[in-house]
Amino acid sequence: MPPKTRFSREDIIEAAFRVVRKHGWAGLSARSIAKELNSSTQPIYSHLKSIEDLKEEIVKKIYELLFNYGTTKRTDDPWVDVGLGYVLFAKEEKQLFHCLGDEKLLPVAKKYAEQSFKSVTETLSGYPLFQGLSEKQIYKVRKLGFIFAFGLAVLINRSHVTDITDEKEIARLLKIADQALLKGVKGYLEEENEGKDG
Repeated sequence: MPPKTRFSREDIIEAAFRVVRKHGWAGLSARSIAKELNSSTQPIYSHLKSIEDLKEEIVKKIYELLFNYGTTKRTDDPWVDVGLGYVLFAKEEKQLFHCLGDEKLLPVAKKYAEQSFKSVTETLSGYPLFQGLSEKQIYKVRKLGFIFAFGLAVLINRSHVTDITDEKEIARLLKIADQALLKGVKGYLEEENEGKDG
């Protein structure tokens, strides 16, 4: 019977996540994980076939952290909190935010992004400002809101925008964008209904 390693699969995933958090995908290797564990590389290969096997687990953990950012109450508006959490994640977790854009991992990232979007949708059920909108309309409004939050997140993450770093200012911008999107969609629906009546 082979000797039992003192590191579990979860220990290795956690160590790999910490490496990626500090250094991005480029820093991920059996040696860097072993260094994080203060170990040899042997326990890593006893639990995993390759480093590639770890990447989906790491993407999953990134999305779990991102979900926590988006569902943390920071303002009096849960929809603003979702966008604010996303932007703050990009600001505070620069390497992890970059990792989500890796083209090689897009199918995996897409899977967890869709799960995250559904989970956030559940947290926004009953949101007063969405009253009177169909599920399809809410989805469109939220997608447009995400596009704005994503753009702001990228600009802040890459330091293209250095004058918008204050959490309150980010929340204010997101609230303005969200309100404009809602007013636009509701105005469009009113025009559409008037056209049917006329």
